[in-house]
Amino acid sequence: MQSIKKKQLQSFFLRPRWSLFFLALISPILVYEICFFCIPTQHNLTLSHLQDEYTYESAINACTDLNMQLPSMQQLIALSKNNQLPRQKTDYWSQLRVGPFAFGWSTRKGMPSFDPISDLDHVVCVQPTAL
Repeated sequence: MQSIKKKQLQSFFLRPRWSLFFLALISPILVYEICFFCIPTQHNLTLSHLQDEYTYESAINACTDLNMQLPSMQQLIALSKNNQLPRQKTDYWSQLRVGPFAFGWSTRKGMPSFDPISDLDHVVCVQPTAL
């Protein structure tokens, strides 16, 4: 009985359309896992860690008031990788917004977060410095 189920499962994944579907489903995860270790270290940034939590719009305004900006996802991941995000078990905003949601980085989970822009998250503002 088990060999029949095993053959059915094998034939399911050998079908071209399901194989492509499975590959399309898994490939973003694989790209993320591989590229996470390829992200360059950001040594040429001036950082400002804000004390309070902000909505997405208020985070942009707070950084703008400092003549800075929210980090890109790449910068935010590199900051996390290099232990430059001081608060643990929280989320940080990034520049990347899609409609009423914005991406960020979860220090609790060690992975990207996707929150409504009305949520309150921590903020690190960045400014590129001349080398």
